Amino acid sequence: MSAEENIAAVRRVYEAFSTGKLEMLDEVMAADCIDHNPEPGQGPGLEGVKESFVRFRAAVPDLRFTVEDIMAAGDKVVSRATLAGTDEGGVLPGSPPTGKAFSVALIDIVRFAGGKAVERWGLYDGVSFLQQLGAMPEMAQASG
Repeated sequence: MSAEENIAAVRRVYEAFSTGKLEMLDEVMAADCIDHNPEPGQGPGLEGVKESFVRFRAAVPDLRFTVEDIMAAGDKVVSRATLAGTDEGGVLPGSPPTGKAFSVALIDIVRFAGGKAVERWGLYDGVSFLQQLGAMPEMAQASG
């Protein structure tokens, strides 16, 4: 696939997560894809990714991803995106819904082979996420 096709595939993944139409993932992700940074309790492969996002969307029904930057080199696509929504179902394991909105930055690197995403590495601003949900106090800013 070309760099442009790989970028379009990553955008399609974010669209699937934002709309809840996870069947769209079958078109762009390999069944045995490897998520190097899975969510707690996430199973292997594409089915594990889908199950994880079903749980997350149940807690955050207004979940949406916005791609801020995206680029490709060779067989990899790197994206910077924003994940936003409202905790309506207890997004944190064992905690009740907070009703709080959040907006969190994330970075993903996706490797393609045979026309499908086969590996993903991802990081998100977990501290900010926990602070926005009230699960972690905000740090005092240093005065200077």
